[in-house]
Amino acid sequence: MTAGGIQSNHCRATALVCARLGLECHLVLRGSRSRTPDGNLLLDYLAGARFSFFPREVYSTRKPEIVADLIERYAKQGKRAYYIPVGASNAIGTWGYVRAFEEILTQAERMKLTIHHLVTAVGSGGTMAGLLAGQLLTRRKNVRIWGVNVCDDAQTFITEIRRILEEMNDRFHTRFRTSSVAVNILDGYVGEGYAIPYNDELKLIAFAARAEGLVFDPVYTGKALYGLREEIRKGRFRKNENVLFIHTGGVFGLFPQRDVIASVLRETIE
Repeated sequence: MTAGGIQSNHCRATALVCARLGLECHLVLRGSRSRTPDGNLLLDYLAGARFSFFPREVYSTRKPEIVADLIERYAKQGKRAYYIPVGASNAIGTWGYVRAFEEILTQAERMKLTIHHLVTAVGSGGTMAGLLAGQLLTRRKNVRIWGVNVCDDAQTFITEIRRILEEMNDRFHTRFRTSSVAVNILDGYVGEGYAIPYNDELKLIAFAARAEGLVFDPVYTGKALYGLREEIRKGRFRKNENVLFIHTGGVFGLFPQRDVIASVLRETIE
């Protein structure tokens, strides 16, 4: 069991992995049920997931209660439910990007490439927490890690990422000095809110596809890429520095926005 937005990449990945492993999957989603599911939600249905849909205000204020009720309901059926938090952003899930950081270092060394900056989208905090934990564990202070938040604000994620690192201390005895960890959030690229794309972002997504054959999504990676481009224009990164952008997936989030994207494509063609 896990939770997230209608177009959550994490929920889709969880549903597909459960199908692969023969496990039941129940998704608690923020939003309303659609007669014609699209994007990640369509894949959730294809994977055989079960759903509970809640309006944003109910989801935001009552999610722990909702999850507890569902766990109790399954227990009465003789089933044990395991809840994974939003985005798998906890002490356990964070280890995935600890390993990713280690892999990045290994490949960079093999290529004799010096990476000065890492940039990633931040939607629930787990990815960036894992990268920072990987940096702390490998003691690679020469790499600066940046996150572009796709919802909420900088302080929200600074607090949440430090909380995740503190949870790692409690569970795995990692001994991070969380209060002194630099959590660098590049704020100002959320737009009107989570999963609400804006025109300049969509134009950049179209440009990246046409110029490099790279596909970004309007929920996560598109906003992060737009933030990176604007920060480059502002002079945050030097011309002689190597910046690695981490593409965290999410291409299926394009399809529910087909009408908005089509209008942008018409503008760029004309």
